[in-house]
Amino acid sequence: MSTTSFFYYDQGDQKQGPFNKRQIRELAAQKIITSTTLLETDSGHQEVAGQISGLFGSLHSQPTKTQQTTGSSRPVLFDIGFTRFFTNILISIIWCIIIFAHFLGAFGAMFYAFDSTDRTTRAIFLLAVPLITVISLLFSRMGLEFVAMCFRIEKNTRETKEYLREIKEQLGGK
Repeated sequence: MSTTSFFYYDQGDQKQGPFNKRQIRELAAQKIITSTTLLETDSGHQEVAGQISGLFGSLHSQPTKTQQTTGSSRPVLFDIGFTRFFTNILISIIWCIIIFAHFLGAFGAMFYAFDSTDRTTRAIFLLAVPLITVISLLFSRMGLEFVAMCFRIEKNTRETKEYLREIKEQLGGK
C-alpha cells in the first residue's frame, strides 16, 4: 500500500518535499505551513492544508469559505475527481431565491388583501399570509439543511476513511 506524498510551495515559490502526512503535521505544528498553504500530492491533486483532516486539530477542522473555493487552481466545476463540491454555495443561492420568492408572494397577497373590498377576505389574508409565509420558509429551510447535512455526512465519512487508512498504514498494514 502506497503512502501519499505531499509537496508545498515556500515563500519563494520553491516546491518543497516530498513529505508524508506525519511530516506535514510536524511542519504545521512548527507553523512552517499554515491552514491556507496550498499542498500538492504526488498525483498532482492540489488542496489547501486546512482541508486535510486532522492536520490542524479542531481549531482548523472547518475550512473557511475562501479555503473551500480556493483549494485548487481548478474551478469546482472542473474538479473531475469530485473531491470538492459547490453544493453549499448552491444551497446558499437557492435559499436567497426562496426568501425573495416568498416575500414577493407575500407582498402580492397582502396587496391583493388591501385591494379587496370584502372585510372578511382582507382579514383572512392579513392573518394567513404571514403565517403561511413563515411556515413555508421554515420547511424550505429544513429541506435545504437536510441536503447540506447529507453532503457533510459524506465529507465526514471520507475523512474518517482516510484517517483509518492512515492508522492502518502506521500499524504496518495489519
